[in-house]
Amino acid sequence: MTTVYRTLELDIISAKDLKDVNLFSQMSVYAIVSILGDPLNPQITTTHIHRHAGRNPTWNIPVKFAVNESLAYYNRLSLEVKLISYRKFLPCSTIGKVRIPLKGLLDNPANAGFQLSYQVRKKRSRKSKGTLNLSYKFGDRFYAQVTTNVIKNDGLFIGMALCLAMFIILA
Repeated sequence: MTTVYRTLELDIISAKDLKDVNLFSQMSVYAIVSILGDPLNPQITTTHIHRHAGRNPTWNIPVKFAVNESLAYYNRLSLEVKLISYRKFLPCSTIGKVRIPLKGLLDNPANAGFQLSYQVRKKRSRKSKGTLNLSYKFGDRFYAQVTTNVIKNDGLFIGMALCLAMFIILA
């Protein structure tokens, strides 16, 4: 089965005025960036840890994803950026996350290339925990074969595994 994809090029720029989840030290913050909603093509990546960034980390990291165009147009896909406070001797703590429907990005090509700001929120909270700044643009269409050999992943498990892996690498 051949599927139409488009390249999504993101630039995860920075976050501002994040809620401080550390009691005794400045936060060292990283982001877990993923595309949700495509079970045949799970995609996830992380930024580097901005050490001692406090409430205003900066990354300026380019990220590329292959986006299933039909799933995006049917509003099935979303971009999730989860902000995590890395702690060396304690478990990592989630500051909040941003979830952006990809249909909204596809429908507004005029915004492509410009810096956009989104509110960072905790689950079930209406109160903002800060602002995430990013830019995006979509590349040309390409075609790819889709296979059905899928390994089911759990976002919580991946986040915990990434936190543990960073703990091991940086310790």
